[in-house]
Amino acid sequence: MEKEYNNSKRPGRKALFVGATARPASAPEIKSEDPGKEFTALVLETIDKFCSGEKEARIQAENIPGEYTPAADSINGLLDTLASAAPGTGEENSGELESLLKDLEEKLGSSEEELETAREEVSRLNDIIKQKEDEIPETPEADLKELEDRYNSEIEELKQKILLKEEESLKRAEEIRAELEEKLQDAESGLKRAEEEKEQLSGRYEDRLKQQTQKASGLEETNGRLLKEIEKLKSESGKIDELNKKISQKEEEKRALHARITQAEEDKKKLVRQSGEKIEQYTNRIAILEDENKKLSEKLNELSLKEKTEKEEIRAKIAEVEVLKQRSETIVQQNPMPILLMNAGFDILVANSAYEEMSGISLHKITKMNARDFKILKQEGEGLGYAVKNKTRAKGEIEIEMPSGIHILEQYSIPILNNNKELKNILAVYNDITEIRRKDAEIEEIRQKEKEEAKILSESADIITEKMIGMTSGDLTVKAEIFKGDPLAVLKTNFNKSVEEFSNLISDINEKANILEGTSEELSTNSDDIARANENLALVSEESAEFLKDLMDRFEKINLSISDLSASIEEISSTSQEVTKQANQAAVEGKNAAEIGREASEKMENVGKISQQSVTEINLLNQEMYKINEIIKLIRGIAEQTNMLALNAAIEAARAGEHGRGFAVVAGEVKNLAGESKEATQKIEQLISGIQQNSDKTVESMRHADEEIQAGITSVNQAVEALNNIARDIEVASRGITEISHATETQANDINAFMRNIEEANALASGNLEKLEGMAAMAEEISATTEEVGSISHEMHDLSSDLQNTMKKFRMD
Repeated sequence: MEKEYNNSKRPGRKALFVGATARPASAPEIKSEDPGKEFTALVLETIDKFCSGEKEARIQAENIPGEYTPAADSINGLLDTLASAAPGTGEENSGELESLLKDLEEKLGSSEEELETAREEVSRLNDIIKQKEDEIPETPEADLKELEDRYNSEIEELKQKILLKEEESLKRAEEIRAELEEKLQDAESGLKRAEEEKEQLSGRYEDRLKQQTQKASGLEETNGRLLKEIEKLKSESGKIDELNKKISQKEEEKRALHARITQAEEDKKKLVRQSGEKIEQYTNRIAILEDENKKLSEKLNELSLKEKTEKEEIRAKIAEVEVLKQRSETIVQQNPMPILLMNAGFDILVANSAYEEMSGISLHKITKMNARDFKILKQEGEGLGYAVKNKTRAKGEIEIEMPSGIHILEQYSIPILNNNKELKNILAVYNDITEIRRKDAEIEEIRQKEKEEAKILSESADIITEKMIGMTSGDLTVKAEIFKGDPLAVLKTNFNKSVEEFSNLISDINEKANILEGTSEELSTNSDDIARANENLALVSEESAEFLKDLMDRFEKINLSISDLSASIEEISSTSQEVTKQANQAAVEGKNAAEIGREASEKMENVGKISQQSVTEINLLNQEMYKINEIIKLIRGIAEQTNMLALNAAIEAARAGEHGRGFAVVAGEVKNLAGESKEATQKIEQLISGIQQNSDKTVESMRHADEEIQAGITSVNQAVEALNNIARDIEVASRGITEISHATETQANDINAFMRNIEEANALASGNLEKLEGMAAMAEEISATTEEVGSISHEMHDLSSDLQNTMKKFRMD
């Protein structure tokens, strides 16, 4: 701890000559922060005034602190003695004073040696502190706590040494001060005795001898006391040679004093004569002593300031070490890395909380262990022994068993050397990589597992690639085998489902194509039938037209015959037999005409039936076309679904990466095939739409033709009915011809009526002929339409055949 010298109950080294007495008001006051220095200056100033002739110059007590009062009193007493001393004081007093001053110088020299020793000790402490600072490692992971503990102990020891040295120095200075005061008192007594000798010199020579004898005894006592003091100094400082030298000097002084006593008589006159010179010499000696005292005071002040500076530096170093201690303790204890500090024998000195937490061992227990106490299961790389042997950093890996479990640690060993390059400590920093090694093992296990799974995946991918190649070649019977633990089980299942659905789709398309082919064949057959029926209708129409033309020719002939009959009515009588014969022949021809008309009517009815059947079949064909259109829509929907499936397969193949490339190719082919199917269905749909439109037109035309045929049938029936009426009239005429002679008058009327009937029949026949010609034209139109429908049917048949051929490329059984 820091010692307050100025406030101590006993004076320190700065107060060796202090005392207490009164002083004049004109004396200088001490107000400086360093009262010892100011007091010394005050003492020197007072002595200087005294030597200058101011015999009343004294140190005033009110201008000095209380601890300097004894020294001031001593100096003032000495000045009083000098001021009251007679000019004739003897040489022995001067010698005595010189002896005292010499002793004082020796004491001060001894004190200086002690101070020099103290300074050397302080310098040694500074060197130790600097050495300790140099030993502090640069890395924050160094053994700061151990160094701080050692620094603290050494600093405490140094503090104790410094305090002890200060106590010894103060004690020694106090002793020197007491001895100097005693010597000063002896000097005062000597001066007083010199004054008494001056006053009583005449007539009291014997008393003087007695006094000198007593003084010699006093000096002997003083010598004995000095011997004791010398023994004490010998026991304290060990400076035996120097003390023996002083003892020898004191013995010589004793002998010289006895010699001076024997020569006192002789020196009596000289002493009176030389007293003035001695006083002057004494004054000069005091001046010299004053200078030496001033130098001593300056040296003491310098030493005091230097000591204060050194103490402040020591305190600063201690504070700095304290900061380093706190910092190092924080760095070590708060460091997340487990740290151990060991000595050269691997005894653990310091451990941080991270090591305690990792090991499961308390810090108190760890610091009592040795590094060899741990159970090392496995070690790789450089260990602690390598760092100790080579005195260099080492890095290794250890597997160690601790209460908290088995740990795998990275060990960084850092040797700490002293200034002599000797191993002082070992700092071990650990990094727990147990979890990292466990993760590495797990990663390796996962890698091996993934390798095996990749092999299985590759085999499975090869299988599905092979099946995709087969599917690409048109084999829809392929099926990807799924084995236990198959990584592509879901993909294979979806592939098998896709192939199955695609096969079903192709089968369905094939069936629809077969149905379409059958329908087209049936449509083609029906178209051929319609064409043949139209040809027959045309033939019948032509025959009916020829028949009607023939009938009209015959009507013309009948008309001519009736005209001839009218012209030759007068010859009826003469030619009745011939007329009868002609009437019979006309009756027969009328019957034949009626028969022909009936046959024409029947043929017209057949044509109507055929036309109605054609309309019905065309309607049925149109309905089948609509069904085919629905099928085509279904095929288009299937194609779109296939396209969507192909797109999904392509997406899955893209997700599968390299392993899905083959499947992506198959998916692309499926997608293209679906696109082609969609385009084919669109073409078929367009063809069927055109066929449906033509079929609708054909149905409408057939409907009109049927209506015209029905009208023709009605006309033919009417013509037949007329022919039947003609036949009946001819029969009546035939019967009436036999009665010509009896009904000649009515014959003209009948002939006129018959002529009107003939004209009407002719008109009917003409209308029927026109209708038959129109029906023939319609039959030709129906034939052309039928040929067009047949052509479309053949095209549908060709498309169906192409579709079947395409379907045959796929193997589905």
